[in-house]
Amino acid sequence: VVAGENFEGNQGFYLQSGMLDDQAPLDGQYLDIVLQDVPVATRGGAIQFYFKVSSEPAADILRFFIDDVEQSSMSFPMSGEIPWQLASFAFPGRQDKGKHTFQWRYQKDRSDSDGEDIACIDQIKVFGILGFQGD
Repeated sequence: VVAGENFEGNQGFYLQSGMLDDQAPLDGQYLDIVLQDVPVATRGGAIQFYFKVSSEPAADILRFFIDDVEQSSMSFPMSGEIPWQLASFAFPGRQDKGKHTFQWRYQKDRSDSDGEDIACIDQIKVFGILGFQGD
């Protein structure tokens, strides 16, 4: 996200670069960040990103999906107090050199709020994109 850009989510929850004080999402809200139609090589590839979470444990959750399938490795989905960590997920190739969609979702329940009530994503890298050297 470029500084100053906002992206709307569910019920007014928004994505921004940086953090603002007292701007926690409200109950029942979620925000999706989507990289859609990423062209990949037939051999497949991987996606890496850094993340941190400060949320109500087992309730306000950061989820990650590849092609609408929730990933449940690397301890995902995540909640609680998680400092900056690197996550890496492999994805299969497509014989037709098709496209993949990657989605992050921060989802709140309708109960308490703990921590800063945030999920942060940074330095997203996708390996195996068509058109780059080696593909």
